[in-house]
This record gives sequence, structure tokens and C-alpha cells, in this order.
Amino acid sequence: MAINLKKIITVLHLNEAPHSQLETIILEYGSLMKKLNNPEQQSWFFIKAEENNLLKLKDLKNQFEKIRTDVNTATIDQLIDSFMDCTDKIKFIEINSQPGMIKGIALSSYYGKKAYLEELLEIKARVDEVKELDYYLINRKALIKLLGWKAL
Repeated sequence: MAINLKKIITVLHLNEAPHSQLETIILEYGSLMKKLNNPEQQSWFFIKAEENNLLKLKDLKNQFEKIRTDVNTATIDQLIDSFMDCTDKIKFIEINSQPGMIKGIALSSYYGKKAYLEELLEIKARVDEVKELDYYLINRKALIKLLGWKAL
């Protein structure tokens, strides 16, 4: 019997985020690229901040590449194992640690990691491999599939 990844996501109680990290990165990158390609339509302030905008563009691309690498190099089983391990560590800290700043920092770190792994699992459920960022700006259907949007 084949395992359906959507059922695994349901069993693991993975929540749908209204705006995923990946969605935010792609939309910001596309918007910034459009503005940089049409400087005559931008404000004087935007034009003067071109160097900062190019740095922001590079940062967004690096964030996308990290997600891309993590999705493409990990198997579903590895992601599930990491997710469950993170969940176990959160439970352990909640039960065995005394309230305080260190506990809060540790929990915050693991909650962030859990949310990231959750997003990776959701992406892996939709696509086997994430292509380069510019591919998704050109190919609308691939972008819709990657982000899990419903086609209009």
C-alpha cells in the first residue's frame, strides 16, 4: 500500500500557514525584480537605494536557495524524522525544564525549526524537486504548484 504524503501531513497535524516563508520570498523577489527592471516608474528614493535593493535581491535569492537545497537533498522520511525529533525535544523541554529565559529561548528555537520543517514537508508533498527561482517567475503553472495555490 502506497503512503499518501497528504495523509501524513494530516496525521502530523501540520498547519497551513496563510503565507509561507517560500511564498513571501518569491513574491518579494518578483516584485523587486519588476521594480529594478523599470526604474523610470520608481520614486527618486527607490532609485537612490539601488545598492540596498540589489543586496535585498541577493539575500532573497540566498534564502530561496537554502530552502531549495533543503527540499532537494532531503527525503520525505528524513524530513518526517527531523520533524518528529523536533517535536519530541519541544515536549521534553516543556515537561522537564523550569520556567525561565533559557527555556523560552530553547522553545522558541525549536518552534522555529519545527515550522521550517513543516514548510519543507508541505513543499515536498507538492513537488519532488524545487527548480531555480527565476524558473518560477517565468512558469506560472509551476509557481502555482510549488506554492500550493489553487489555479483560477
